Amino acid sequence: MGQKLGMTGDDLDRYEVTAEGFAYATQMAWAAANASAAEIACALLINFPAWGFSCGRMAKALRDRYGFGAEHTAFLDAFANLPSFEDTAIAIVQDGLDRGVEPRAIRRTTRLFQAYEKMFWDAMLALGAQKASG
Repeated sequence: MGQKLGMTGDDLDRYEVTAEGFAYATQMAWAAANASAAEIACALLINFPAWGFSCGRMAKALRDRYGFGAEHTAFLDAFANLPSFEDTAIAIVQDGLDRGVEPRAIRRTTRLFQAYEKMFWDAMLALGAQKASG
């Protein structure tokens, strides 16, 4: 995708990620190390469809408006077509609740995943606007 956007290997090597663009991945790593399985299962159950929708929408726009091919949008397309895992996630959440995981912890982790994803997309929008204005 970077090549299609006109970025060289050197450009990619020199790219400095923004904190807002990296916060979502950081939250996911933090949750993997510190949150319960129930918290993560619920957060991903809610977040992955939203993330997948955004990735699918972006992939379609890149193909329809900017001439990207499927090979350029494969990463986005993979997230846009994730299989459902609702039954498994619900069972994991229930097990966590049965073991004493606080519902508020599940809500908090889920809310943070959504908030950090919004932060990511807002950062991408701001970077795009900044690049477009010169």
